Amino acid sequence: MSRDDWEQAIARAVVERSFRARLLADPVDALTDYGLATGESHLVRTVRAHSLAEFAAKVLRGAASAWGAEFDGFALDSEAPC
Repeated sequence: MSRDDWEQAIARAVVERSFRARLLADPVDALTDYGLATGESHLVRTVRAHSLAEFAAKVLRGAASAWGAEFDGFALDSEAPC
């Protein structure tokens, strides 16, 4: 997924309760329409989170360990509350 796709999905999850619940319960299904790539699918499939902030942090950490210190322009040291 592009950075714009990730931002759109997260923004949608912030404002749309049903999408947020779907994202937390089945992130692969929720992100399919956003162009989730195979490697990303494996990454988000393993994420277990109770909040959107926890989900985003785990995805960023997982991406960092898989692909380097920064994931598609997202800085990892920011801890913005959601």
